[in-house]
Amino acid sequence: MNLSFGEEILKEEEYNINLLKDYRDKDIVESVKKLARKIVEDFAPRTVLDCCCVDGLLVKELRYLDVEAYGISSSKYIIKNIKGDALEYCSFSSLPSFLKNDPSKKYDIAICIQDYRFLNSHNFSEYIENLGYVAENILF
Repeated sequence: MNLSFGEEILKEEEYNINLLKDYRDKDIVESVKKLARKIVEDFAPRTVLDCCCVDGLLVKELRYLDVEAYGISSSKYIIKNIKGDALEYCSFSSLPSFLKNDPSKKYDIAICIQDYRFLNSHNFSEYIENLGYVAENILF
């Protein structure tokens, strides 16, 4: 089924609304906390960029573990619903726009847990290339 650009945005926003509900579930919160600890144990990063920061939970948990973590999301809905500690570290931006704003900034790890779901064969290669500019390691 071919979707027009507007339908893709609507589909993505519906997905983001449901995703935020999921991320408020206590089991998901615990899973994200475990993921943050595992990232620190396995990679010992100093800096991390979460490329689809959902509600900022992973950014917040990484910061609790003394990692300089930041998040971006191309969804205005996601960004406006971030609460608490992570709010100042998450921003509305696509990855290419983020790179243009500070092309010299490098992170130890770029995390792409959710963002890849809306990539297609046309933009996947470009996305991976952009990730290579922003981080030494990529975690999907």
